[in-house]
Amino acid sequence: MQSFTVEDWYNLFQIASAILAMLTFGVVTGTVLTGRIVNKRRAERIANLEQQTTLARTELAGAKEKQAIAEERLELLRKNQEPRGLVLETFTILGNGPKGSAEIFYQREDMEAYELAKNIYLALAAGRWTAARPVPLSPMESDPQRSNMPSALAAGAQQNLDVTIITRDIEEYPFEKIGTPYAALHMALNAAGLRLGSTQNSALQPDHFSIIVSPKAPRLH
Repeated sequence: MQSFTVEDWYNLFQIASAILAMLTFGVVTGTVLTGRIVNKRRAERIANLEQQTTLARTELAGAKEKQAIAEERLELLRKNQEPRGLVLETFTILGNGPKGSAEIFYQREDMEAYELAKNIYLALAAGRWTAARPVPLSPMESDPQRSNMPSALAAGAQQNLDVTIITRDIEEYPFEKIGTPYAALHMALNAAGLRLGSTQNSALQPDHFSIIVSPKAPRLH
């Protein structure tokens, strides 16, 4: 059996080196090519995930906006259905502020308006005002132009407001301080969240007020 010479081993190693170089080139080339493919696919996956995340955030923002609108409408519906009333601050302002006198009117056959008028009377009485018990408004049959109007509007109430204060002298709102009976009455009713209006009648005595409670008008906001 013939033995390998040094030259034979040298030639063998050269061949092996060439094969190894080819394998190395193939491995490097394959790594580069597959790396590009992997990186491209990975970038596509990341871009897709970012797109899905953006879409999800947009949908979430839209859902939150719709929820906020629905809650706002529900709160508005609740306010329109619940009866109007007074708060503790109403009694406090009337009790601590200057005193006056008042007569209270409400639209006939409107139980909710009557209840509010009664509560205003009780608050005035508790605040030591001179107040007459609420009475229903009568149709103004003697005035043809007002005979077909709702009694509250015919009597001088302002439309779409809860309460109209008829006074001899209208003071500018907001007030610097509660220094007059008109300011006390206005601030007391305003504290309860009632929508207020004022009408001037020079025939009234100073610090005497006609309070007209209108039917509850729907709130739009």
